[in-house]
This record gives sequence, structure tokens and C-alpha cells, in this order.
Amino acid sequence: MIGFILLGHGEFSQGIASAMELIIGKQEYFRFHNFLQDMSQDDLIDDVKKSIEELNDCEHIILATDIAGGTPYKVSIMLSFENEKINVISGANLPLIVSLLLNRDSFDSINELIEAGLSDAIQGLNKFNKENI
Repeated sequence: MIGFILLGHGEFSQGIASAMELIIGKQEYFRFHNFLQDMSQDDLIDDVKKSIEELNDCEHIILATDIAGGTPYKVSIMLSFENEKINVISGANLPLIVSLLLNRDSFDSINELIEAGLSDAIQGLNKFNKENI
């Protein structure tokens, strides 16, 4: 099984998790953490480490973050050096999370799953053009 932890600034993670659950239902082996203004980096590390322990039986764990370079991303990178099961993705959006969760058992490798998820995330970005109607 592949575990997922979603991290982001403010209530980004909670919002994505709520929308994801509405679309595809509650998911096993999925956790999320908000990085709120009154939290320190160490607070976030402690929270994420607890989730990693809960997902310890998973073959792989994907940590998806809102933006590269931010504290949730830096924490994820740091934790990936401590645990070889961890893969880190930045730029998380709803199409990415839904794709990864729905397809987690459909690929032979974690890298194939991540590449497919990233492709779906990019395809989820569109500009509406009235002239195409």
C-alpha cells in the first residue's frame, strides 16, 4: 500500500482533503497537516513524524506539499533523508491528490504513479476560452 501525507500553509491541506473526500470518499492511509501561523517548524516535524509512524506498514509514503521552498516542503525533504520510503512532491492541487489516491494500485512503480499524478495535475490547469464554444 502507498500512504499519503498532504502538507501546506494555512488550511490549504484541510481544504484539499475536504474536497477530495467529497469527490472520492474517505481514503485509507491518507493524512493531512496544516502549517498554521502559530506553529513552529518543529511542531510540524513532530506532527508529520506521527503520521509517518501511523503509515509505517506502507511500502511507500508520498508527502505532497503546496509549494516548493516553503516550510512544509523543507520539512518533507528533511524527513525523506531519514526514511527511504518517502517521496516528495510540491505544487499539490486537487487533481494531483485525486489521481494519486485513485491510481495508487494501478502502477508497477512509485515513480510511474507519481509521473501519472503530475501529468493529471498539469492537465487539471485550464484557461476557459469563450471563443471555443
